[in-house]
Amino acid sequence: MRVLQLIPGLSYSSGPTHIVHKIAEQLVDQGCDVSICYLTSRGMDTVLPEDSKIKTFAYDSKGSPRYGYSPAMRKGLADILKDFDVVHSHALWMYPNLALYHAARLNNVPYIIAPQGSLDVWSLQQNSIVKRIYGALIERKVLNNAAAIQAVSEYEKGNIRDFGVSTPIEVVPNGVSLETFQDLPSREQARAALNIDSDSLVLLFLGRIHSKKGLDVLIPTVSGLVKKHPKLLLVIAGSDGNSGYQHELDAMISRHELTDRVKLLGEVKDQEKLTAFACADMFTLTSHSEGLPVAAVEAMACGLPAVITPGCHIPDVKKYGAGLITKCNSSAAAEAIQTILDDYELRGKMAKAARQLIEENFQWSQITAKLIELYHRVSSEKL
Repeated sequence: MRVLQLIPGLSYSSGPTHIVHKIAEQLVDQGCDVSICYLTSRGMDTVLPEDSKIKTFAYDSKGSPRYGYSPAMRKGLADILKDFDVVHSHALWMYPNLALYHAARLNNVPYIIAPQGSLDVWSLQQNSIVKRIYGALIERKVLNNAAAIQAVSEYEKGNIRDFGVSTPIEVVPNGVSLETFQDLPSREQARAALNIDSDSLVLLFLGRIHSKKGLDVLIPTVSGLVKKHPKLLLVIAGSDGNSGYQHELDAMISRHELTDRVKLLGEVKDQEKLTAFACADMFTLTSHSEGLPVAAVEAMACGLPAVITPGCHIPDVKKYGAGLITKCNSSAAAEAIQTILDDYELRGKMAKAARQLIEENFQWSQITAKLIELYHRVSSEKL
């Protein structure tokens, strides 16, 4: 099976980058011939796959990196697609999908699109006029000509249908490699490394510093909680990817007088990320909109209770008792966080349930098997 993974860019701060890397690695382990096609642009960091068996095709983009216009990619895809059985694209609202649409029709190669939350109601409300026009002229056509759509949750499947897509939809979530989190540093080691007091109550936010992540909800939530929990510390790990949102976050922290209650780690990688997970008592993501957040899945794989919002689309958190799902406002989030902070025994039960949830539902080995089955099915049905 010859598979091309298509993504606008391979930036470390982007969740889809890590998803594509893991899918590619797992597919190679299963004997597939895998390549990744992506865009480059000035100032954009690029994280290439470590496995030398994974080939890459890079194309320059022109103009705004938010759209990724690339005549070079359109020509390149038209030339190389004949060498693949299926293409799996991981983005919407950007030029690579339009280039894929034309190249796939030219070469009679089926493609699958994973919107990764881009058709969520909140996401559609951002730049809504542009998306309404682009959706009517281009994106809906691209989606309806796909061989299949990958939704990461049943909720996202509904959003895709509501957008007017008739293409078959397969629900296949994002995953995690449990072995990555088997050898975490101890809490004492992690807190010593980060200069955090051993008796602190640590909330962890790990993810892209972006408006959709709900930091505008989390910061006032913590502001209300510190009055009752003087040892409370919010650890924020992540980068804004040069979007400028870090300045807004800094202003929020200052406005709520939380400078000594928030620790900013910046972007964390590899061992630094493991240290961030190990230092925490719980994970929180008050997101407005997600596909399926990789950081939340990783946090639960580390045994952290999770306080998340419905926009994270992991309803099994409630089913398994792995944390709490709260409305996306500061009063509701504060109540959920306080419930867990006040009950040490409950935190322990949730920690075990979180690990069980991931083991049973989100391991990459399980997910890759579903994707390979999907690839074989669509590749047998040419355009």
